[in-house]
Amino acid sequence: MAASAQQPAAMILGEPVFDASAPALRVRGRRVSNWWANLETLWTGIHDSLFGFRVYPVEPLLGVMRKQLWMRRFDFDVEAVVRLCWAGVKPVNLPSPVRYFSVA
Repeated sequence: MAASAQQPAAMILGEPVFDASAPALRVRGRRVSNWWANLETLWTGIHDSLFGFRVYPVEPLLGVMRKQLWMRRFDFDVEAVVRLCWAGVKPVNLPSPVRYFSVA
C-alpha cells in the first residue's frame, strides 16, 4: 500500500519469488502467460501476469472495465494489467515471497 501511495497513478504488481516448495509445473506454466502478456504490451514491464497481489489505480481500471464485456472472472488479472498498460498506466513490480505448504 505504501508503494501505491507513493505512485498513485501506477499499478502495483506483486512479483512472486518462489522457493523450492513451489510445484515446477506451476512455475513453468506461468512463463507462458507472462510471455504472452509481455508480447501484447511490447515488454513494458509486467513481471508476472497472474499473481493476485495487486493495487490498481481505480479511475483507469474503471475506464478499461467499462469498455469490456469480459474481465469479470478468471481472466480479470491478465486482462487488467495488459489493458492498463495499453492505457499508459505504469507497472511497478514488487518482489513477493511465495511458499507452498504440504499437507502431512
